[in-house]
Amino acid sequence: MNHQRIIKFLLVGGFSTVLNYLSFVLLFAVLRVAYIPASIVVYCIGMVLGYFLNRTWSFVSESKAISKEFVVYLVVYLFSLLLNIFILKMCVETFNISPLIGNVVAIAASTVSNYVGCVLLVFKKNTDISGLNQNKK
Repeated sequence: MNHQRIIKFLLVGGFSTVLNYLSFVLLFAVLRVAYIPASIVVYCIGMVLGYFLNRTWSFVSESKAISKEFVVYLVVYLFSLLLNIFILKMCVETFNISPLIGNVVAIAASTVSNYVGCVLLVFKKNTDISGLNQNKK
């Protein structure tokens, strides 16, 4: 397994999360945008930023089919968003776990889902199943 790639992926995710949160605070608390639209807007910003950082830094994609790659990335991340919501709802409503703790569990699961989706579906020309670089040139 390529530990350097995983670390880069987590750093990109951490940066996107901080940007997401600060943007949410700006939209919701300062500009008074309703929380659901604010959340959707900042999720989309983080997703687009994450794609370009992961493409150029974490996975170093050389694909010329950027639009196709981006669409697959969107599908992976939208699936992950649905997984996140499902796990959060299960934690809170089925297992009576605090939403603050449930959200951490959901984020952990969606992070794994995102990484696996990026390795197997989005940036697959640059990776094998374990995430190792194949160096195809």
